[in-house]
Amino acid sequence: KPLYLLAQINFEETPELPNYPRTGILQFFIEDNDVYGMDFDRSVQEVVASPDGYRVIYHSEIIRKPSELETQLPEAMTDSYLPLQREYSLSFSSDNEMPSPTDYRYEQIAGDPYDYEDDIADYVYDHLTAEGSKLGGYANFTQDDPRRENENNWVLLFQMDSDWEDGVEIMWGDMGVGNFFIREEHLKSGDFSQVWYNWDCS
Repeated sequence: KPLYLLAQINFEETPELPNYPRTGILQFFIEDNDVYGMDFDRSVQEVVASPDGYRVIYHSEIIRKPSELETQLPEAMTDSYLPLQREYSLSFSSDNEMPSPTDYRYEQIAGDPYDYEDDIADYVYDHLTAEGSKLGGYANFTQDDPRRENENNWVLLFQMDSDWEDGVEIMWGDMGVGNFFIREEHLKSGDFSQVWYNWDCS
């Protein structure tokens, strides 16, 4: 069944990131259905071993001749379920961030934010959000970090956030966010065959 191109990263156009490739193209595909290709009926281990509604493909060599590129690709229609129906270009810059309080590692560093005074908790949730689309870094969630209930050696590979400003319209359900996770050792070795896809919304 056809999967639709969600995002494509050319590593020749990104800043150098620890453990990430320096060259090649990484592509993210999802299914056009009401759950954006996410599988709620199987365990994380089953989904990662045999994904059904999504794929992550890495091309170590970039094909530069248009005549050698695949052209018969499915196109998203305006009535599709996909979180975006238009093409947008990506630009990258390096940045640093603190873990979001929704990240399972936050409590290990700073305790449970539910135990904070109200004004401190409000500040933390307002300023440590980990929002935005990015490669690596800390993940953002509108619900809870699914890694909390699974093996926790998964790091954020790519995050696409909802965006509705400056002519961009990306919407995961109700103001949600899409995440792709990878085991750190696989990222270091350039093995993108086992990626965990998750999204949630408010």
